[in-house]
Amino acid sequence: MNNSTVRNFRENLKAHLDTASTEPVAITRSGERYILMGETHYNQMKQEISTLQKSLITAMEAASEKLSPANQIDEIFDSAIGKSKAKKPKKNVG
Repeated sequence: MNNSTVRNFRENLKAHLDTASTEPVAITRSGERYILMGETHYNQMKQEISTLQKSLITAMEAASEKLSPANQIDEIFDSAIGKSKAKKPKKNVG
């Protein structure tokens, strides 16, 4: 990311706008930073955030379904049956 002060930004506006079309430019004013970026980069970031939010919601919904009391009982029952079947001794032949 390219960095600039407000004074430098004003003096080199065209150069900073050209840079912002390919990478963000951080402009510092009174200790605060402002980010200048091209519209394409901004839209890509918005799309990525939206995709991540949808993935998070889907994961949270799946996790909440797994944690519901009815599902917990079924999982415990199934796992107990599965373990008891696995623990049955095999008959020795011979």
